Parts: sequence; structure tokens; C-alpha cells
Amino acid sequence: MPIGGRDFLRLMTDQSRRAADFDRRMRWSVMRKELRESYPADVPMLDVIDLRPSEEQAERPRED
Repeated sequence: MPIGGRDFLRLMTDQSRRAADFDRRMRWSVMRKELRESYPADVPMLDVIDLRPSEEQAERPRED
């Protein structure tokens, strides 16, 4: 069964998209593995930074 021009282009586009997605996932998995090996999860709690917004009272405007 011969494949027409549009069907062929659609198949090639799908294959290219799947290959690019696979390549991206492989790169991310390798990068995650390298990060896990470089920075172990048992980091002391002193090195953790709290990024939650603080609930400080607003300062009154200064009169100069």
C-alpha cells in the first residue's frame, strides 16, 4: 500500500517529534542523575533557605 505525500510528511513529523521528545527526556534524566550524585539529599538544615514571604509590619513613611 503506497503512502501519499501528505501521509508521509505526517508520519515523518510524528517520528521527528517523538525522537525529539525522547532526546529531551534522556538529557533530563542524565542531568537529574548527575545532580543527585553531585548534591546528595542529606543537606544540613542550615543550608536551606526559607523563601516563604514574611509577614512583617509595613514601616511608616519617614518624615525628613
